[in-house]
Amino acid sequence: MGSGKECIIKNTDLEKAYENIIKKKEVEETEYFLSAIPSKSKSVDVNKNGLISIDYEIISGKKVAITMNYEGGVTEVTLEKINDTIKKSIYHYAD
Repeated sequence: MGSGKECIIKNTDLEKAYENIIKKKEVEETEYFLSAIPSKSKSVDVNKNGLISIDYEIISGKKVAITMNYEGGVTEVTLEKINDTIKKSIYHYAD
């Protein structure tokens, strides 16, 4: 069972949307995010505050899926470029 939200951000790109997630702390533990979206899929080990790792999945350069793996569940952040907008989804799933 999970909960979450989706929104459309106009006149932006993936990098700016990603930077805003970090700047506005839209999810917990953004201080462990990479400073920029990686150019290819990557996993980062964290092992702090219950956060085990952060997985970045790069899909065709127009979509990035960020999976935050916690001891008690998962938070998924997805950014997808659709024309001149970004669809942002943030979902939380408990184990």
